[in-house]
Amino acid sequence: MPRSPADSTPRPSFKLRATSALLGALLTLVAFCTPVRAATLQDNWIGALQMCGSTPCLCVTQAVATGPLTGFWTLNDAMMQAFASCSGTPCLTVTLGTGGTVWSAAEGGTGFSSYAVGDLLYADTTTTLAKLVDVTAGSYLRSGGANTAPVWSTTRLPNSAVVGDVLYASATNVYNNLADVAAGAYLRSGGVTTAPLWSTVTLPNSAVVGDLLSVSATNVYANIAAVASGSVLTSAGATTLPAWSATPSVTSMTLTGATGNILVADTNTLLVDATNHWVGIRTTPTMPLTIGDATTQIAAQKELIFLGGVHTLSANNAQTYYGSFGTIDVNQAGFNATASVIGHRIYPRAIGSSGTLTNSIGFITDVTNTGAGTITNGYGFWANGATNSGGGTFSNYTAFYIPANTGASTIYGLRATLASNANRWNIYADGTAQNFFAGSVGIGSGKSAPGVALDIAGMINSTGMIVTPQTTQTIAATNTITADSCGGLKNITAAGAVTTNTTDTFTAPAAANTGCVMMVCNVGTTNTITLDHNAHFFSLAGADVLLVANSCVGVVSDGTQWRQTTAVFTGT
Repeated sequence: MPRSPADSTPRPSFKLRATSALLGALLTLVAFCTPVRAATLQDNWIGALQMCGSTPCLCVTQAVATGPLTGFWTLNDAMMQAFASCSGTPCLTVTLGTGGTVWSAAEGGTGFSSYAVGDLLYADTTTTLAKLVDVTAGSYLRSGGANTAPVWSTTRLPNSAVVGDVLYASATNVYNNLADVAAGAYLRSGGVTTAPLWSTVTLPNSAVVGDLLSVSATNVYANIAAVASGSVLTSAGATTLPAWSATPSVTSMTLTGATGNILVADTNTLLVDATNHWVGIRTTPTMPLTIGDATTQIAAQKELIFLGGVHTLSANNAQTYYGSFGTIDVNQAGFNATASVIGHRIYPRAIGSSGTLTNSIGFITDVTNTGAGTITNGYGFWANGATNSGGGTFSNYTAFYIPANTGASTIYGLRATLASNANRWNIYADGTAQNFFAGSVGIGSGKSAPGVALDIAGMINSTGMIVTPQTTQTIAATNTITADSCGGLKNITAAGAVTTNTTDTFTAPAAANTGCVMMVCNVGTTNTITLDHNAHFFSLAGADVLLVANSCVGVVSDGTQWRQTTAVFTGT
């Protein structure tokens, strides 16, 4: 007989003469109501065998049903001795228990001893089971994904449906059926957080190109089929379907009321918008008067708008005659209009993908005298000036303004090409107000790109003095003297004895300061300022120049170096 793995006792010398008989006739299993796992009688059972003095000689009670009984029980030698000395029948009684810990899934069970109605078993690992508790009616079992437990859905579905029902959310996570209705109704929104509903109005189920939708009965739409080109849809009266008129065209139409449509008097001439009271010429109006022209070619001069009028005088008068006149009033009414009020704007554009437009002119004026009379003054452009008569504030006025622009390769803010002659001026400013030029000014031939603030080619004829404003600069050690007093006196001072910059005693020589002559004076009363002799400043003696208090020296720039032009003069 096989030996128990737990049996370490040496096998005694005896014969198992009646082993088969004992196991066949004397071993009786009682209460074998459920299978249990294979078991081996270990050494700790031996005491019970030896102490047994009555029948049954050996009673093994399995208190906990832990699994099925398979294979053979192995009895060690001590047990066999007990069997041999046993005088009762049956000699061995095994009582199998049914209570205690339940079987696991690995042992063929579930791992649970009780359930609630509706529980579902599912594998929560590869070796164990778990219960999925039942939830509210209407939820459905949905996959949790690969290797993930299934779950009951949050969303609930109805338990029945009939043909034509439409599924919709009747509440959060709750679906219901919307019952079908009569043919032709359409599903329409009931509004945010409100169930959809079938429309009361019904629509036709087909249409062909040209059909018009019209109400044929209360809450019923039907199609009006298209007819031959040129027909007009006319009203047939209240509660009656409109119909196509056999009249092929309309020769005239009068619009009444404030809601009239666009009247097309002639598609190439005039369009009137009676709703907005706008007129369009050769285009649909988008403002009170809109003029459009798509002519592809013209043989001679063409005016989009031509104002022609003859005013014949019958007596002397002081009347002003206007070719056109307009007033644009803006009533702020307490609000701010931050854009612009524009009296007139013309916007000539070139829109072709290729080709050249030689001149694009935004505004042109011709003042001519074709009769034998006299025009005393002709003005191509007249700006009356600012008027502020209502007690408000008028901050700035510009008679002619040219804003910053970078759209062209060469831009002239103002250009006049009058040839030299008596009584001709390209620019004539005879007002006594001051004039200002922020940019450089060039005068004379070759000075169209001035390199300095005032760049003059030719002689300067002055009846007064040309004065360069004095400036005084405080010099600290290593400072550079700024060349900002060309043609005049440059005053410098220092809080102590200092030496200028050893690279640039004065502003670095360049084309911009070529020809700059300055008389540099130390206007201090105590401290000496040393002008460093270097590659950019050549002194007469080839050494540093010491400007003691109240002393001056002349310098000039040739664009490459500054040079000392005079000896040092010291005042006393």
